[in-house]
Amino acid sequence: METRIRPATAAEVPFVAEVIALAARSHLPRGAWDLLVDDEAAGRDFRLRVAAAEPRGFTRWSGFLVAAVDGRPAAGLGSAGITALARGLGPPPLRRRKGLPRLRPA
Repeated sequence: METRIRPATAAEVPFVAEVIALAARSHLPRGAWDLLVDDEAAGRDFRLRVAAAEPRGFTRWSGFLVAAVDGRPAAGLGSAGITALARGLGPPPLRRRKGLPRLRPA
């Protein structure tokens, strides 16, 4: 069994949309996305659209990491900052000029 953590791809928008819903629900039966759009099918469609949206926001697929087991997505983590670190980009140059250190991926 091979496990790999990698940036999400555009083909994984449905997986990212499900991660968004599950993260908002946490241990509860309903979360913020369920309260925003009360109908399950409409809510799923809405999450698919925000996961693929331009301009990029915190719910866009490109801001997620995916843990894949044997090539299949098993878990997701969303944060534009985390994926920037995973890609080795570190903080923006403006922050470095203000004296903050450059972050390097582990």
